[in-house]
Amino acid sequence: MDVGIVTGANKFFLVTDDVVRQNGLEKWAHPMFGRSDHCPGVIYDNAQHARNAATGKPTNFLWLDSSVMDSAKGRAYIASGEHEKLHERYKCRIRKPWYTVPSVHATEVGMLKRSHNTPRLIHNRVGAYTTDTAYRIRALRGTADALVYGFYNSLTALSAELEGRHYGGGVLELVPSEIEKLLLPAPEGISPNVEKLDRMVREDFVADTLEAQSEDLLGALTKAEQMDLLAAWATLRDRRHRIPS
Repeated sequence: MDVGIVTGANKFFLVTDDVVRQNGLEKWAHPMFGRSDHCPGVIYDNAQHARNAATGKPTNFLWLDSSVMDSAKGRAYIASGEHEKLHERYKCRIRKPWYTVPSVHATEVGMLKRSHNTPRLIHNRVGAYTTDTAYRIRALRGTADALVYGFYNSLTALSAELEGRHYGGGVLELVPSEIEKLLLPAPEGISPNVEKLDRMVREDFVADTLEAQSEDLLGALTKAEQMDLLAAWATLRDRRHRIPS
């Protein structure tokens, strides 16, 4: 697991389709996601990418190299960044050239750092890049499908509440050392139906989805024990959201 791409100037490097077309940057544009509204479910595929683009979201990461200077429009775009003094920002000025971002790679699984209800993993089926608002994750055991599917249950959700940190507005954030402590079911025993989970998560009935997933994944526990976990998660989630009981 490692953090996503650090650009130093997200508004310059993460752009809409219109910006790509207007500046002739198609050669250097690659799919990306970096916010929760980019990923309403647990699957990021071509269909979700197209929906994001159609609504004007910044769905492109500009992976620029020296060849951008061979294009008049490319040179103009670089000049526009320098006009905004982006090349003087710390993360930009310590690399040569300033517009070439390092550590660019994608993983099959992503995880946004922050969540509102409960964290979830994203199955990245198009090899999209992610910014440093997300983590890049690889399955060490089992498959990416099993990891994404198995992550969504009341035990893991509760452990995230216990391990994570809270910010204004009830946001939950997990850093890598906290993610490593989360409790997950063993991937070898999972028969993942990620498409079904994706549909349920998009419907946004979080407690119902956690209950259904727990029935499937936490069979070693009784139904009463599963419901105890769900109730404990709801209590901590509501406290974080400052919802009266």
